[in-house]
Amino acid sequence: MALVHWRQHSMQLITDRAEFTQFTDENLGSTDWQHAAESYLDARVEGRAFTAHGHWPRGVQRTLKQPLEQHVIFSHVVCDHFTGAVMVSTDIAAVNLATLCTWAAAGSPESLTVQPDGTDGHRQVRERGDG
Repeated sequence: MALVHWRQHSMQLITDRAEFTQFTDENLGSTDWQHAAESYLDARVEGRAFTAHGHWPRGVQRTLKQPLEQHVIFSHVVCDHFTGAVMVSTDIAAVNLATLCTWAAAGSPESLTVQPDGTDGHRQVRERGDG
């Protein structure tokens, strides 16, 4: 499990589908993603580039030419029981948005991990003439 320092604390940086499954099991309880708010989870997207070939968070961005990847940041929230307003939100994990979309569209979890060079193991380049 990778940790990233983010806004005064550490949170999990999810880089493979098994980690995402474990995160889901640990944080959603008996609900599913369609009812994540019932488990006091919230999410937001930060970053500029819809890619898995840049850097995130900003502290690891090497140059301005390397894009700041969009990541989904998951938070635990504490809400006011009467108004439903969020009183406290703590970031607990992040996953690259492009990678998350790939996992959602894929049928099999094998080889769907982010490689050390930042590329996704499931990507294949089409040769010219391949329909």
